[in-house]
Amino acid sequence: MFPCEDKNRSKIRRQYESQFTDSAELVDGSVEFLETLGKTASNFSEETRAFLIGTFAREIRRFRSINLLCEFGLTENAEILTRSGFEGLMSLHYVLGIRVPDDEISNDLKNRIRSLPEFPKDISKFDFRVALYLAKEAQTYLKVFPDDGDKRKDEINYLKELVGQVGEQWKKTIKDTKTYSGLNIRQLAEYCKLTDIYEEIYPLLCNVSHAGDASRFVGRNDDSEIVIKLVTDHTKIPPVLELSSLMLLKIVSAMEIGFDLVAPEVFGRFLQDRLPPS
Repeated sequence: MFPCEDKNRSKIRRQYESQFTDSAELVDGSVEFLETLGKTASNFSEETRAFLIGTFAREIRRFRSINLLCEFGLTENAEILTRSGFEGLMSLHYVLGIRVPDDEISNDLKNRIRSLPEFPKDISKFDFRVALYLAKEAQTYLKVFPDDGDKRKDEINYLKELVGQVGEQWKKTIKDTKTYSGLNIRQLAEYCKLTDIYEEIYPLLCNVSHAGDASRFVGRNDDSEIVIKLVTDHTKIPPVLELSSLMLLKIVSAMEIGFDLVAPEVFGRFLQDRLPPS
């Protein structure tokens, strides 16, 4: 336990009580909605349905983790998860086809899309986008944990099958770009109608995520002695909670669209206050 951890946590909870209360309501509402989704039929294939529900569950867990980190004043770690949450939001928009209209696409994105392989005609776009995502994950896993004989034979064969599902052209695209979409992060944000959030938070949080912020954790006192800062700037807690809440709300909105359902009533005021009309 860090020095004064409990004392700091109590102080933070008191100081930002309303923000933590709102976040707790969002978590409860998300869990309720997740349970509804798990019991509701959809027009998606079982694999795509499982992917969407699993992604939503992951993002609820991530949001809860952000809240706990903020409670303990570990805001830099919460910022890293906030950045990861944005990537999760993009993956949902991409799979669900929530995208920018053709007449609003920049020339850069338009040219990049034209250069990508076509989607196959004998599989739904939802299913193929999930296959691309899973193939990217499988390709990365196979690179990090190569075949080691019979010990993981079934697992390795399954991962290779996932990669093979997307065809040779997309397999090469995933390998060359190191992405499931063939788009860089800025292009994917534009494609998924998330340029506003990308420009607001992504570059800002990259420094934290790539461990370029060591100066935050050390300083000097009046005697020029090094002072270690295990718990840092509490004033960053509100914007972190605000940004992570915004992303969770956008995820809930995407799931409403995808499954043609209405989220629990608790989301009503949050969606009205924080999300502009689509």
